[in-house]
Formats: sequence, C-alpha cells, structure tokens
Amino acid sequence: MFIWSNHIQKIPIFGQMYRNHYFAWKRSYVNFLRKSGLRPGPLIVHWLATYRCNSRCVYCEASANEVKCEELVTEQIKRVIDELKELKVRYFFVTGGEPLMRKDLFEVLNYAKQRGMKVGMITNSLLYNRFKDHIKNTGFDSIWTSVDGLEETHNKNRGYPEAYQITLDAIRYYTEIKIPLRVVNTLVHSGNYNELPNLFQQLREYGINRWRLTLAIPVGRASDDNWALSPDRIEELFHYVINMRKAFDVELSEELGYLGCMDTSTKNSPFFCPSGLTFCVIMPDGHVLPCQVVYDTKYSQGDVKETSFRKIWQDGFKTFRTGEPEGECTTCRHRNACGGGCWGRTVTEGKCLRGIWDPKNYGHERTGKSAELQSSHKPNQT
Repeated sequence: MFIWSNHIQKIPIFGQMYRNHYFAWKRSYVNFLRKSGLRPGPLIVHWLATYRCNSRCVYCEASANEVKCEELVTEQIKRVIDELKELKVRYFFVTGGEPLMRKDLFEVLNYAKQRGMKVGMITNSLLYNRFKDHIKNTGFDSIWTSVDGLEETHNKNRGYPEAYQITLDAIRYYTEIKIPLRVVNTLVHSGNYNELPNLFQQLREYGINRWRLTLAIPVGRASDDNWALSPDRIEELFHYVINMRKAFDVELSEELGYLGCMDTSTKNSPFFCPSGLTFCVIMPDGHVLPCQVVYDTKYSQGDVKETSFRKIWQDGFKTFRTGEPEGECTTCRHRNACGGGCWGRTVTEGKCLRGIWDPKNYGHERTGKSAELQSSHKPNQT
C-alpha cells in the first residue's frame, strides 16, 4: 500500500487533496472491507502476554511488575489465534511487560506461524541469549526493541546495569540470523535528546534497519511531566528526523499524531490511527483494548474469556469507526487528514501538536517554550 500511496502523493493538486483527506478516506475504506467481509478482522493484533518484566523502566507505560492479573493460559490464546486466522488477521505481535518471561511464548508464536500469520516481538532483549535457538527457529518477521540513550542513560532508566550492551549484542544477533525487520524504538526526552546522533551511530553499526523515535505519553510510570520535551525541542526533533531520513529509515511514531506539512516527511506513510479500525490489543487477562498505549480496562471492548474475539471485533469499537469529531476537533481545519489524532494521546493529554507544525493557524496554542534550547546543541545529522 505504501508504494502506490507514495506515487499518489507526488501528483500535483491530487496529491495534496489525498493528504488532506487521507484519514477520512482510509477509515471509509477499512469500514467497507470489514462490512463486505473482504477483511472481516483487524490487520494487526498485539498480544500483551504478561505484565511481568525483568527490568524496571522508569517510564514504563504498562507499569510492569506492578499489575497483577490472571493471565490467559496457552489453550485460551491458541483458541483466540484460531479466530484471528478465520478473520484474516495478517500480523500477530507479542509484547509485554517482557514476553520472554512466559514459558509458553514460543509454543504460542509457532502456533500463530502455523496458522499463516506473520509474527513479531517487542522485547527488551535482556533474555535473548537464553532463547537464541528459539528466536532463530521461530522465523520472526520483525523484532522491536528499545534503546533509550547511550550506555549510562539507558542502564539507569532501565534499572538494569548491563542492559545497553546486552541489547546491542542482541541486535547484532538478530542481524546475523537475518530477521527481516530490526527496529529500535527510542523514547526521546530531555535526558537523552543530545545523545541521539551518537546513539544512532551505535545502533546502525550493530545492524538495525529502522529507527523509530517517540515521545512519552503520560500513562503508567510516565504519568508525570518529567519526560516531556518543550515545543522548541519537539520542532527540532521533527527537522532532525526529516534530515536523517535522507540516508536511513528513521521515523516518528504514530503516537505523535498527525503532523501536517511534516507528516509524510517524518514517517513512512500518512498518519492513520489504526485503533479499532485495523488494530487492537489483547491484554494479559483477555480484555481487548483499542491500542497498546493506554492500559486501562475501562476502555475494554470485551473479554475473550467470556466472548469470542470475532464478536468483540464486530460489535465493539463503534466510536472509532463512525469518525464523529469531538471537542476542538469539530472545528479544526485538519480534521479530515487527522481524524482526531492518536487515540492514546487524546485520552491522556487531550491535546495535539498542531501548535508546533501549524503556527499560522494554531501558534497561540504553543506554550512552554524553553530556555534549555539556548544552552545546549541541537542533534545534527551524522
């Protein structure tokens, strides 16, 4: 889809029209596919396998190790996978907590592969050495891991003294066994902002082929403002990514929402929040949520221990599919392109970043300009 999408955007006039209405058009398209039965289920399902974790990240969105629940057992998640197959789900991702803490993880992943789905894993990689053979034999289509700064910063924030080097060694191993997509996600904050250029050099040397940058969303242990960047720094980050993309696959995560004129210059496709449309998350206890950013079961659309996944997907997520704007979105000039932005950011912060990328119309919303900009250097392309 990305290929023809990129071609359309290059067509004068029509390309701009396409970008200005992308979200509205794509939502209508995926609703048609679901109702017609051509794609009865989501495209991607994340299974948050456990809240257990072997590190303690200071900004963990899931508040890993703090939440106790009755996890789905092997046969329960296999039954759900059978349903995902019937619903033509293409990608099954496992995450956590730390998914490698589950003893049945590879049994479940191999079952998903046997059912014809592509599989991926989001892991801190600290246990990779123990599971090398399993990782190699599973046939992962992608592995995502996180590196949130250079060695001292990463180790401190992860609460694990050797996390940085172990993670880099894991990335090298993923490269050696030829896992097709090797992604590192970096949460950018004031404590690692100036480390980005040197961090990128390290990650590239060890073999990543995509680098994904994101900002903290105030949930879980990141619910305070300690990890927020100033608007000036966020704008700098946009330009940094635009420059870096000339030579490498660097992108901003969809959690930043729609970015207007910078949107397709900072990511691989126009912004689209897939929550409830092409994507959902199965939590450790079986609740089905719109996305992996907000872990509050008050947003649950159903529990797979009590209701079939098919029924949950068919009958739930109604507000995501109607596309009715709310609040300030009702009068926003970008609502057809944005669709309300990242759902996780909307429900936690109640605001978007339009004051940064559209100063002409919304510059008055840009607040909190910081003097830190004048006392430190900007990350430059390397």
